Amino acid sequence: MPLPTIQPFHLLTPATFLRPIIRTAVTGNKDRLQYLLNLMPKEKTVLPRVRRRNEGAVLTSPSQAYLQIIGDGSRGSTCSVMLTTSCTRYLFNCGEGTQRFIHEHKLRLGKVENVFFTSRSWANIGGLAGLSLTMQDMGVPKLSLHGPEGINDIYAMTKRFLQVSGTEIDQVPLSETPFHDHAVTIQSVILNPLPSGNRTESTSRKRSRSASPSRLPADIAVAYIGKIADKPGALLISKCIQFGVPPGPLLAKLKSGEDVKLGNGKTVLARDVCEPHSPGPVFMIVECPTLGHIDSLFASPAVQKHQQSAVSIDDVMEVVVHFTPADVFHSKRYLEWVNLFSPSTHHIVANESNCNPNTVAPYRIQAQLNMLDETIFPLLPGQQPVQASGPRSENPIDASAAPLIATPAKPLMSYYLRPPRRLVAESAIVLNNEEFRNEVLLFEGLIEAVEDYRKNFAAHSFANDLKEPDVTFLGTGSALPSKVRNVSAVLLRINRECSMLFDCGESTAKQMMNFFGPLHVDEEMRRLKSIYLSHAHADHHLGLINLIRTRKECFKLSGDAAEPLIIFLPEPIRSFLEVFSSRFEPIMEDIRIVDCADWCSGLVPGPVAQDILRSLDLQEIQICPVVHCAASFGISVTATAGWKICYSGDTMPCQNLVDIGKNCDLLIHEATMEDGMEEDAKKKRHSTTSQAVEAGRSMKAKFTMLTHFSQRYAKIPLLREGLPTDVGVAFDNMRVRLSELSKIPPMLPALKLMFTDHIGVMEKRSEKLERRREREKTNMPADEEDLIDAGVEEKEFSTTAR
Repeated sequence: MPLPTIQPFHLLTPATFLRPIIRTAVTGNKDRLQYLLNLMPKEKTVLPRVRRRNEGAVLTSPSQAYLQIIGDGSRGSTCSVMLTTSCTRYLFNCGEGTQRFIHEHKLRLGKVENVFFTSRSWANIGGLAGLSLTMQDMGVPKLSLHGPEGINDIYAMTKRFLQVSGTEIDQVPLSETPFHDHAVTIQSVILNPLPSGNRTESTSRKRSRSASPSRLPADIAVAYIGKIADKPGALLISKCIQFGVPPGPLLAKLKSGEDVKLGNGKTVLARDVCEPHSPGPVFMIVECPTLGHIDSLFASPAVQKHQQSAVSIDDVMEVVVHFTPADVFHSKRYLEWVNLFSPSTHHIVANESNCNPNTVAPYRIQAQLNMLDETIFPLLPGQQPVQASGPRSENPIDASAAPLIATPAKPLMSYYLRPPRRLVAESAIVLNNEEFRNEVLLFEGLIEAVEDYRKNFAAHSFANDLKEPDVTFLGTGSALPSKVRNVSAVLLRINRECSMLFDCGESTAKQMMNFFGPLHVDEEMRRLKSIYLSHAHADHHLGLINLIRTRKECFKLSGDAAEPLIIFLPEPIRSFLEVFSSRFEPIMEDIRIVDCADWCSGLVPGPVAQDILRSLDLQEIQICPVVHCAASFGISVTATAGWKICYSGDTMPCQNLVDIGKNCDLLIHEATMEDGMEEDAKKKRHSTTSQAVEAGRSMKAKFTMLTHFSQRYAKIPLLREGLPTDVGVAFDNMRVRLSELSKIPPMLPALKLMFTDHIGVMEKRSEKLERRREREKTNMPADEEDLIDAGVEEKEFSTTAR
């Protein structure tokens, strides 16, 4: 009788694993056994803290607690901090890029069960969708959201673009009743803006400049005052003996602070046999978005308790983390409030006045690729000393009014609340190009390969004159951001006045900031005239709202009126934007929507279409349906200068795309999976490497650039037989002109040596996958390696090939 086929990872049961586990255990291979056990599906309740809670165990006060900066508020970044205790974690704000940051720095999301938001601005909420996907994969059963009303509604709107069902996400109603658990108590402080009739002219004028572009006039903000649970004093055994307490469970009760009654009827008080408890330190997270919100801070009794009116040393505020915009923070009124705290209170400031890298991996690989070609892989501005530019206060900080202890936030900076109470900045991100390059220069043959390439292609500086178009790859990964590859975004600079973006995944605005730097990003944002969104999957459009807001801010800073951003999109995204704009942030006034289906069908009126083409300096835009999810499209653009570029979006092989891309100068085509995975690609409606190359041949493209790689190919995709001389591999932060495309294929030998360790891992995994498939074809018995391979492959592609 034929053996059953191997089940997908998420359907594997303990019985499925039983035979190989028993056989492995008998042979004594403990490492193999442990590996199999780790792969087995886990009940959600196996998380230690959840299991203890379900069993009614007493969770004690944490022995360790510290605040760690996740986002320092740099332009394009979020303001975010994580409270970490010895048993659980709490996240404050979750803007775009949070999941990527936490993943790279291994901050253990599995311990997060509560997220607190200081406002319902997209800048604080935009990363929640990506975070939920990661937490679902980790088996977190529930996530509670705290903050202004409507946050859960925004998440529900984005959830329809995701595949999230394993994690329950609910919003806790905003209340004056503090959040409380065994580790911390967190009090909400509601900050209401002044009614418009009560604002002075100065306040209204300052508000228009300092408020985030997302801030609606009636929006509230929420500050949070947290107190770490008191630490019980040590149990004094000599005192227990003196009071006649017998050994056993009564000692544990006394240690936990509970009074006990002895067998003789005598009551022993916990305070009589324990050292005095150690009071928990107090901290505050505050975002005061406008001058109109400051009065609420002055009037709050909950805040006053920890300022000059503090009656006990235990009530003195230990640290305040400010998410307040620079113009508001620098105002005399706000600094008056800040100086009501004790001189010993430490202040950490996270806002747009900071300018710090928040990740390492993209800078590492850029420094390595830069050895090949400084023009195509330029060093990012963050890898060199750069001064921030952007919004600046018209009122410089008055030294006499400034807080006594104030520190600019840096990603990974920590403030330890217990023990001891101190600021630790050594963990902040440091970039060292020489160190990054030395990591790969040790690989045999790499130095020679780099030298050979550079002999044939002499280095030269990049002339930013835009006499010909250039393409910048801002995101080349699929599904979720990884350490090295962000999700889809490709910037086409058409000429000096105009550029167009193909897809806009999460953190695209930050990617532009990282690539162009604070000195030039405003110019590039103002140059951006159009965005094309290929379909409604989250990894292709969740960066749109933040990009619209950032672009509008750049026009405000220049004093110019913002031109509406032309957005080609499918209907599901239009509906999302319309609802979001009507209920939360009025963004529709900043954009001009063109439905992809209407353009494809010729339903856009001729004068409107001609006006769009003229504004983009294009001769023709062709859009066609492709084979992916519903309402998926590909596009080709032909410039008045004569060149033509085609972009596939996500698709399996598609004749429609070939037709509109005929004779293009450049085809940018997705290559989500490696050759040999055609069945997986067909199942997910994606393309393999060879299928993408064949699409280029069919349309007679002069050059094909591969992108949208599964995140399993973290650094470079697996290319079994190399690539033709008219095909290249895209990397994040890669910029290339049409005239320089021929330089890319000769890089491949050096690239393979540079990432030889990564390629080795992928080849080994591919061999196992092939062996498993052969076993399935011949009905050979499945052993433990088959089961492992099935689990790994299904787990990877359930997330990376959505």
